[in-house]
Amino acid sequence: MSVLFDLLGGLLALYLAYALARGEVVVKSGPGARRIERHRSPRDYWAAMAVYAVLAIALVVVF
Repeated sequence: MSVLFDLLGGLLALYLAYALARGEVVVKSGPGARRIERHRSPRDYWAAMAVYAVLAIALVVVF
């Protein structure tokens, strides 16, 4: 089971790199998803990136 969490953490880290390069991140918001762009709302963008980074690290280290 640990291999699965390592794989998920790695995939999430790849998505973080992609979102950082692209300047937008997609987050869950209610029943759908919401796209946050770095230049329009930098606080929300970096908050979402921080949450995803902590989750990626936790998936690899904790589980």
